[in-house]
Amino acid sequence: MRKETVKDLLLKVLAEHEGTRLTELHSLLSKQFHTRHSIQATKKALDGLVQQGNIERQDNQYTISMDWIVEQKAFVDRVVAEKSRQKQQAVDFSKEYNVLHFSTLFELDNFWNSSLLRLAQSEKKKEWVTLDNFCWFLIINIGYETSLVTELKKRGFSCNVGYLKDYPLNNWALKVYRNMGVKAVPLSKNQIMQGTDLNVIGDSIIEVQFDKKVFQKIKGIFKKYREIGDIPPKTVGELATMKGNHQFKIIRSSALAR
Repeated sequence: MRKETVKDLLLKVLAEHEGTRLTELHSLLSKQFHTRHSIQATKKALDGLVQQGNIERQDNQYTISMDWIVEQKAFVDRVVAEKSRQKQQAVDFSKEYNVLHFSTLFELDNFWNSSLLRLAQSEKKKEWVTLDNFCWFLIINIGYETSLVTELKKRGFSCNVGYLKDYPLNNWALKVYRNMGVKAVPLSKNQIMQGTDLNVIGDSIIEVQFDKKVFQKIKGIFKKYREIGDIPPKTVGELATMKGNHQFKIIRSSALAR
C-alpha cells in the first residue's frame, strides 16, 4: 500500500470540513495526522488539487468538487456493476438453492438488486415483498434503490416493503416508498429476525444474514440519527465499505414463498 500524500490527507479533511481556509486546513492536518510539513507545502498541495479539478476555491475557502465526486462515483459504480455481473454469471439461478458471501454492504447491495431483477424475468407470480430490519441501502444509494422499485412496477409487480418501527430513518424510508405507490408498513420486533432480512419475489426467496459487527454498526447509525441529511458523508462511506461476512441465500420454492 502506497504512503498517503499531503493531497490524500487534504481530501480526507475536506470530506468533513467543507469551506475551510488554508490556515485552518494546515492546522487540521497537523492535529489529525501529525504532519510536520510547512504551510507552503499545504498551499502547494491545495493548488495541485484545484488544478486537477478535485477541489474548488472560492473566497479563499476550499471545498471538494461535486463534479469530481460524481465522476468518482460513476467509476466505482461501473467497477462494482461489472463485478456483480461476473458474479451473477457464475450463479445458476435455475437451481433451488444458492449461497454466496459478500465482504461489504456496497457489493452486497449491488448484487442484491441485480438478483431481484434477474429473478423477476422468470417469475410468473408478480409480487415482491421485502421485510428488513433497517433501510441502510437507501442511505448508501437512494437512486439505485428507487430505480429498482420503478423497474419492478414497470414489469407489473406489486411492491410491498416493511421496516422496523420506532426508528426515524426507517419511517422516512416508508414515506419515500409510499410516495412511489408502494405498500409500506412498519414492523414490530417479533415480525422479523434480528440481523436477517428477507425478500420474496414470485416463488423465490432471498435471505440475507448480516455480519454481526456490521449489523451493530447499522443499528447504531439508526439509533443516533433522525434524518438522512444528518449523517456525515464519512459515516456513510465507512458503512458501505466496512469489512464483514454477509451470507446471501437464494431459495427457489413455491411452497416456502407462500
